[in-house]
Amino acid sequence: MYGYLTVKLALVVIALASVAVRGGRAAIGRARARRRLREAPTEVSDRSMVTVSGVVRALDPPLVAPLSGTECVLHQSRARVYTPRGWSSLRRGGRAIEREVVKLELVPFVLVTETGEVIVDGDRAELTCRPWPIVPRKLERERAFLDAAGLAVHPSAAGFDEIVVAPGTRVSVHGLATIEIAPDAGGEAGFRTAPQRVRLVGDAAHPLTIRIE
Repeated sequence: MYGYLTVKLALVVIALASVAVRGGRAAIGRARARRRLREAPTEVSDRSMVTVSGVVRALDPPLVAPLSGTECVLHQSRARVYTPRGWSSLRRGGRAIEREVVKLELVPFVLVTETGEVIVDGDRAELTCRPWPIVPRKLERERAFLDAAGLAVHPSAAGFDEIVVAPGTRVSVHGLATIEIAPDAGGEAGFRTAPQRVRLVGDAAHPLTIRIE
């Protein structure tokens, strides 16, 4: 009997350790992202890594964050499915995580800065802030999120949180700056004299880094 309990306790400790490792990695990732934002120059030049601050304006039809229902240009939504409750499982606040699903979506948007507008365009992004829970919870949206992930569990067996970047939010964005001719510049002027615009881009190798101010 004591051997059985020892094995069960060991499994719980291992599960908690794996959660701690994931949490530690996430914290390290956020720290590295904050350092990139802090250390990059703010003066824009072509093909340079820079950090630009401003207010978000939608460029395309906005996304709808799946858990909160908020219109946004970016969301990171997460569900954590816990082990079933029982005498052999940990109670709330310490239950082991059985499965974690994270969905991140973003669309191009405009960053309105003190010196003009910058287009932010990428398919990957790293965020420097922790996700926050949705209050009040929206059970139908949580259920739909779980169903879309192929998880046949009730929302009560899971925890949910989300990061949302909505139009009107002030952010700082780190990315690769490219200077291009504005699409309405016409074809007569040369590159140096034609109206230009700045685009911040990111990809899998160099994702955009975003801090919500």
